[in-house]
Amino acid sequence: MRTPSVTVAVVTYRRTAMLSELLPLVTTQAADLPGASVLVVDNDPDGSAAVVCSGHDVRYVAEPRPGIGAARDRAVREAGTDAVAFIDDDELPQDDWLSALVTTWRESGAAAVAGPVLAVLPGPPDPWITAGAFYPRPNPPSGTRLGAAGAGNLLLDLGWLRAAGISFDPDRGDRGGEDTQLTRRLVRSGGEIVWCADAVVSETMPAERYTRRWLLQRRFGHGVVSGELAVELAGGFAARQVARTRELLAGGCQVVGGATRAALGLGTGSARHHARGLRTVMRGAGRVVGALGGAFAAYRRG
Repeated sequence: MRTPSVTVAVVTYRRTAMLSELLPLVTTQAADLPGASVLVVDNDPDGSAAVVCSGHDVRYVAEPRPGIGAARDRAVREAGTDAVAFIDDDELPQDDWLSALVTTWRESGAAAVAGPVLAVLPGPPDPWITAGAFYPRPNPPSGTRLGAAGAGNLLLDLGWLRAAGISFDPDRGDRGGEDTQLTRRLVRSGGEIVWCADAVVSETMPAERYTRRWLLQRRFGHGVVSGELAVELAGGFAARQVARTRELLAGGCQVVGGATRAALGLGTGSARHHARGLRTVMRGAGRVVGALGGAFAAYRRG
């Protein structure tokens, strides 16, 4: 039986120090797995990653179109293998990450396999952030079926993508959400996304992202993508109007409910109610904006 081949795809943009730390780890894991190789897609027009890649057993390509959607789309088109396993340039794989993803993919026959991303925080946690449950991220049991997944730790069966006519949308530019869009479309086409709790990567959280403001903005951005895609993927005109109305109502309820809880938290001195209430407000507000056709530039450059 032919050994299925897999490309480890690293999409990068001006994070040369982090890339220097990541590449030895992924190339070592790829070398230990038959049929595996590493591809780096550099989204920097100045080609800053080229020098870093020159010292490693990787294939380097430059993607001139700006935006993470364009870079991920280029990785899919360049892979030339049975599957592609994405890991971000600010992440590090734990031992056996790649083999765990590939084993789960082979044994399950799933269209995609996702794994946990553990945040490495820059210092002692802000009690308010802890109370708001911004971290840790969910880690369900292996084998759990998902409705969507992020691409920071994701293996995609390229045969499934080709059969379904699906790829990452390069036109999403700095909005992000290209991974949620693709994986939702994959599930709608009949593919399964399976969780692998053993395929773990860690993500270094810079101090500027470990703030209340940034985390609440992130919740808003997630809400925008959720509302936008709920309408986009609904189908025909009538179905889109129903989906838009549903998102507006649900998002509005979240704003009202979250604001009430946040006010309760302020009044009682409860950081838990205050933080989680504001989380809900931002998520709901984002859903309303997304359903109305608005956007949030989560990956704005400069």
